[in-house]
Amino acid sequence: MLTFLVAADRTGTAALAAPTKRVDAKDACTLLGVSKVQRAFGGPVKTQRGGPLPTAVCYYLVGTDPARAPGGTLTATIEYRKGDRDATNAIEAVERVVDPDVAGGVEVEALGGVGKDAYVYPDDGQLIVAATRTLAFRLLWAPAGQSAALTPETRRALLRLAKDTVKRAS
Repeated sequence: MLTFLVAADRTGTAALAAPTKRVDAKDACTLLGVSKVQRAFGGPVKTQRGGPLPTAVCYYLVGTDPARAPGGTLTATIEYRKGDRDATNAIEAVERVVDPDVAGGVEVEALGGVGKDAYVYPDDGQLIVAATRTLAFRLLWAPAGQSAALTPETRRALLRLAKDTVKRAS
C-alpha cells in the first residue's frame, strides 16, 4: 500500500508529494523527504547523492542558489547500519561518536524522545540519532553565508525531521 501526502507550500498552493516510505539503510537519500526539508528550510530543494549506491551521504540543496542566503545545504549521513564492523549496534555507534575522547572536546547535549539515543551539537547545527538498534544517522544544516550555530528555529526543524525519520525507520 502506498500513502500519498498532499502538502501546501509557503504560498498555500497544494502539491502532491512523493509517497511515504520506509528508510532504506543503503540509501541516505531515503532518510528525509524533499517536501519535509522544504517545509523546514524553504525551497526549492534538490537532492544529490554522495556517491553510487549504497551511499551513506545525501545532500539536500536548499534554495535557488544553495550557496547564497537564505539557502544552504542539509547533509544527511548514515552513521551506522546493521552489519557495520565498527560497533555492535547503532546505540553503541552513536555513543562512540559523542564520547569526549573521540569528539575532541566538542560540546554535545543529550536529547530525549528521539529514537533510541540522540545528541545535538549546539555549536554547529547538527544532531546524531540512533533511530533503531540497526540504524543511526546524522543531520547537519549549513546555512549559506552564516555561522552554522544551532538556532532555536534550526533545532526545532532538525528535531521534526529526525522524529519523522525515526518513525519511518521503525
